[in-house]
Amino acid sequence: MASPANNLLDADLVDFAIECEDRVFYVHRATVCAKSKGIKAMVDVALTVPGHVRVFINDFDQHTIERMLCYIYAGDYDLQNTEELPQKGVAAKDQAKEPIKNFVGDVVESPSPSSLTLVYAGPRPLRNKDHAAISHVRLHAIGKRYEVTGLAALALEKLRSPETYIAAGNFVDVLRVAYQYSAEETDDVRDELFAVVLAQIDNLAANHVFLTQLAEVEELREFAAQLLPYAFGFSAVRYSKSEDKHAKLLALKDETIRLMETEVEMHDARADIYLAKFYAMREKYDGEVTKNERLEKLLTERSKQLEVATAKIADLESAPSPDPAQSEARKTEIIRLQELLKAEHARAVQSQAQLDQSALELQRFKLQLHDRESKIQNLKTQALELQQLAGKYLREREEAREKLREDEASGSVVAEGVIDLVAKHDECRHCGEPQDWWFEWDGSDRAGPSGLTFRCAPSSFFMPPSFAEQAYWDQRFRDNRNAFEWLLPPSDVAQLIGDIIRDASIDSPRILHIGAGTSNLSSHLRNLISDSKDVCNTDFSKEAVAVGKALEAEQVHVAGEFREKENVNECLTLWEQSDHLSADDTNRLLHSDGNNGRLFNTIVDKSTSDAISCGLDVEITLPYAIHSTSFSQTTFDNSVQPYTAKVHPLHLLAVHLAALTEPGKGRWVVVSYNEDRFPFFSPFVATHAEGALRDDIIEAGFPDPKRLWTLVEKRQVKVPPPSLDGGMVTEARRVVHTPDVFHWVYVLARTDVQLMMRDSASG
Repeated sequence: MASPANNLLDADLVDFAIECEDRVFYVHRATVCAKSKGIKAMVDVALTVPGHVRVFINDFDQHTIERMLCYIYAGDYDLQNTEELPQKGVAAKDQAKEPIKNFVGDVVESPSPSSLTLVYAGPRPLRNKDHAAISHVRLHAIGKRYEVTGLAALALEKLRSPETYIAAGNFVDVLRVAYQYSAEETDDVRDELFAVVLAQIDNLAANHVFLTQLAEVEELREFAAQLLPYAFGFSAVRYSKSEDKHAKLLALKDETIRLMETEVEMHDARADIYLAKFYAMREKYDGEVTKNERLEKLLTERSKQLEVATAKIADLESAPSPDPAQSEARKTEIIRLQELLKAEHARAVQSQAQLDQSALELQRFKLQLHDRESKIQNLKTQALELQQLAGKYLREREEAREKLREDEASGSVVAEGVIDLVAKHDECRHCGEPQDWWFEWDGSDRAGPSGLTFRCAPSSFFMPPSFAEQAYWDQRFRDNRNAFEWLLPPSDVAQLIGDIIRDASIDSPRILHIGAGTSNLSSHLRNLISDSKDVCNTDFSKEAVAVGKALEAEQVHVAGEFREKENVNECLTLWEQSDHLSADDTNRLLHSDGNNGRLFNTIVDKSTSDAISCGLDVEITLPYAIHSTSFSQTTFDNSVQPYTAKVHPLHLLAVHLAALTEPGKGRWVVVSYNEDRFPFFSPFVATHAEGALRDDIIEAGFPDPKRLWTLVEKRQVKVPPPSLDGGMVTEARRVVHTPDVFHWVYVLARTDVQLMMRDSASG
């Protein structure tokens, strides 16, 4: 970043110095004061003494001061490289020859004897290596405190940037800095951090240390109290997924009691805070009453003075004076008294205004006092209710423990029955073959006391279809080559896609239809674009690609659309075999002959996410082949030892689709039967086994899907039930008690986070 001093300012005009810690910054008063009302007010006070002005600012560290000045001069700041400000006594042309450098170690001249020293003391910041978010928080605070135009907004924007990632272990440190300054200076930052915490509640609420640290820091107790209901809600969702009903109930009760005890402590702490504020407000109120009484007394005295002066003027004007000298003296005295009367009248008006203002302040203090009293009373009531509720949960917890002990005793009987059953049977009672065993409940006497019996595992009746396996789909499309539709009719889906494209203002749609199979949806999507090659259908089954392409060609033949073309292939959409859980396939798809590196702006996903979610976690190599542009390239050199980790298939799908989609513009439209399809959107899963993405995988370079996609819409759609003749049931033909069936539509928007793919990907 080139220094503005090189072409805008003359360093010889430096007339102002700011000192912080062991650093002195010589700057141009006109430039700095034009951007900062707070510093201008300090300088205006200092100008009462001639000479250069030197101001001490001790409530922010020198690096924050430096970045603020860089922003004032250049309109931006950088946490890595700092702007060089003009040095006193060095010409701008000479400075241009010097390399841009940081201020650390600069030699500055001593202040002149005529300099005025203004000391602004405040809390000294921590002197450790700061997280980037902490630097942005401090710059937001200094921008608010000294009213630096635009600095607070810029700092908040940088804090919101995806590059400013705050890991769970750094959150408390960032929050402490945000609450180190007044609420007026960091209110926007506090709201933003609260939103970030809610977005990462899956990682933070599962860590008891985080809430404990919040409770231990006095200034963060208010923040912890706000977060507590969300943490409780997350815990309820997490434990609701436990398989053991009674163990789940017991764990939930324990978690509830722990959270409620913490909330009672929070209420007590908040009550103490409100009491302290109440006493301070009462003291202000008493002081304002005293001030009001003093003003009333002063106003009464000035009113009497006005009456005396008015009477004296009247006496002087009415008294006869034949002596010219006395007459002249009397006129002079009358003028003096009139001036005095005018001045007293002005002071009386000012006193009356102050009295009116004081009365308004008194009224405001009364309202605030009443509000504080109400809050204190409410907190006491809530704390009592929480204590009663905690007692209830304690009793329920003991009941759950007793039920768990009974279930354990019953479980031992079942285990003995299983052992006995295995000893007596070495072949399947259904087919007689010695194979692997599959448990099933059987109400007959032959099941024994456990209620369990066995049958062979290969039975298709008991084994669910492997929707995540390529072999399953290859076999399915070989056996049945007819068109098949999932969830919604293709015309309804195409209309839905068209509406979303229009709402997103996508002028030239390029559509990627994943898991196309043998659906007719590809033909309907052709109606949304001008060039058929702007629709790319993919499936990881080569049988599905072959059948789907053949069905589309047959439809084109019947419609006669290819008459003006040399061959039918020119009218067809693109068909590619691709595994969307493979980084190599993702790279090949993007650079295939039909796509030529062009990104898509619309992803159509009709239950493909549902099928992919049935699979096991996928093993990947870290650092990952697809990563954000902000991730350091040095991670991929030989100094970093690659290692493997497993991630949920939907995380992998989200990253690979993001690499194929235009940042900041694209949409991913998902039709699903599941109300909570994606583990990276609320309600968040709690553990890695349930699909949560570990922090260490993200820190190793795997992109976080929450930073790549945002959920802009989620809604239910009602599915018309099929009639007996294969058609759709209208309202007139509906059976009286036919239940309604609903599916879910998700619309995800691609963020502006840029991604890169290595040439040799390995997923």
